[in-house]
Amino acid sequence: MKNTSSNIGFNFNEQTPNAFYQLANQLIANKQTNEAVALLQIGEKFYHSKARTYFFLAKAYKGIHENKEQLYLEKCLKEQPTFKDALLRIVDFQPERYSELLHLEHLQRVRGKNKSIQELTNKALQVQLSHKIINHTFVLHHYIQQKNIKNYLELGTYVGFNLFQLKVAKTIAVNSPLYIPNWQHNTNPAITYHNTSPLDFTKNTTFLKQQNIEVCLINYVYEFSTSLPIIINLLENMTENGLILLTNCKPDSKAAAQSTHQQARQTEGYQEKWVGDNYKTIATLKASRTDIEVFVLDAENGLGIIQKQKTQKTIDASLEKITQLTYEELIEDMSYWLNLKTEDYIFKSGLLRD
Repeated sequence: MKNTSSNIGFNFNEQTPNAFYQLANQLIANKQTNEAVALLQIGEKFYHSKARTYFFLAKAYKGIHENKEQLYLEKCLKEQPTFKDALLRIVDFQPERYSELLHLEHLQRVRGKNKSIQELTNKALQVQLSHKIINHTFVLHHYIQQKNIKNYLELGTYVGFNLFQLKVAKTIAVNSPLYIPNWQHNTNPAITYHNTSPLDFTKNTTFLKQQNIEVCLINYVYEFSTSLPIIINLLENMTENGLILLTNCKPDSKAAAQSTHQQARQTEGYQEKWVGDNYKTIATLKASRTDIEVFVLDAENGLGIIQKQKTQKTIDASLEKITQLTYEELIEDMSYWLNLKTEDYIFKSGLLRD
């Protein structure tokens, strides 16, 4: 079977796939787009593995026909969701897919293929920053850079999606269990791993005080009964202007707002999403403390921001009332209970420089 375009010929029966792709790459490099596309379209029908062919078709259209480039990138990733070069490119069109880069980075780390992981992590971060995707990574990156933060604590590291995107002089990563491949043989002097629960870690207040923690992320913690004592321990043992980020503070349904995942599953309207009742933690802090500023960004599932600085109590409610606060009562006035703010407040408040 041959390509019979005017300038080239290729015998698919006699030559190897590698030779086919080498020829396609040469045509693309020489800006012979029509010839490259004609060759690749025949290859699409000839070869059983289509992902690489689709990627080369996308490459042929790069800078010439944006819609067709994107179409073939999508076809490539439908055939092979972990096609690295296609993922690295498609996020330029669809930035919301940056998380797929992080999942691939973790997969490569598990497989011991460490050469490309930094490229994937760097691209994921670059996409979030350039497109102003407001989330905990965006806030942490800018705050750490702008405030020259040296000591960072991450409670709920999981597989390191956020951890490896940040550059800090000293990081403590906590999770139980730790899912970081080969964390026991860590060779990065900037990161220390602790295989324990976030709550148990913060109970060791003497050790916590010695770490001079300036910024802390609390992630993958969903229960009021856990997040509140963690934050109280942190506030007593962080540096003077310490900053805490708490994820999952704004549930969007009654099921998602339940105290446990089991309760969420048993609640009408459950749709495979559980955020938990950290909203009670935010409300409790606002009702009981005058030494911290507390608000929730309307980003992700509600990103709680807690910073040590003088303020006034803004909720007039007993702790008993807050403990019993229902989802229906919460959504009646989220601004009151959560001090809910739009995403741009992170700049308007002066916490970050735009």
